[in-house]
Amino acid sequence: MIFLLFSFFTFGDEFEYYKRNIEEVQLNQKYRRGEYLVYDCEYKHFACINRDSLVNCKLPSCLNIRKYSNQPECFQAQEAGMQKSRTDRYCKPIDN
Repeated sequence: MIFLLFSFFTFGDEFEYYKRNIEEVQLNQKYRRGEYLVYDCEYKHFACINRDSLVNCKLPSCLNIRKYSNQPECFQAQEAGMQKSRTDRYCKPIDN
């Protein structure tokens, strides 16, 4: 019986790990992975973030570019944007 309880808790830990690291990946302190393409002006990179993370994306430090129907479409647009865009046109200068 103790073995069964231990096995149950181990499986539960693996499930939580999967949920946290596969389904709900946190990109950094501000963003979680999702279907909204943004450009982070402070760190100068594109990111696909979720709807809840949009509250952390406001000009002049972040620009919301577009919502895609799903995350893989956003990733494709992110890659295309990284290859052909001039990122300096997305953001206004940030006063320090």
